[in-house]
Amino acid sequence: YDYNAIVSSLTQHRTNFLSQRTKAENKKSSPITEEALTTLQTCVDLFTDLSTKCPMTPMLWMRYAHDAALVIQELTMMQQLQQTEVVVAAAAAAEGETQTDAKREVAKKGAETR
Repeated sequence: YDYNAIVSSLTQHRTNFLSQRTKAENKKSSPITEEALTTLQTCVDLFTDLSTKCPMTPMLWMRYAHDAALVIQELTMMQQLQQTEVVVAAAAAAEGETQTDAKREVAKKGAETR
C-alpha cells in the first residue's frame, strides 16, 4: 500500500467536503447534499482501509473520529429534514382540504339562500 497516497487522498476528500459545506452555508442552502455525504463517507472508508494496513498516528485517529461523527451528524440532519418536509407537506395538504371544505360550505350555503 502507498501510505502517502492514501493520506493525500484523505486530505483531498476532507478539503472537498469542507469546501462544499462552506459554499452551501454561504448560499444559506442546506449543507446536506448527496455529493458532500458521499465525499465524507469516502474519507471514513479511506481511514478504515488505512487503519487495517498500518498503525495510524493519533492525529489520523482524531480525524477519523471527527469525520465519522460528521457522517452521523449529516445523516441525522438529513433524516430530520426529510421528516420536517413530510410534516409540512401533510399540514399543507390538511390545510388545503380544510380550505376546500370551507369553500364547499360557502357554495352550499349560497345555493341554499337562493
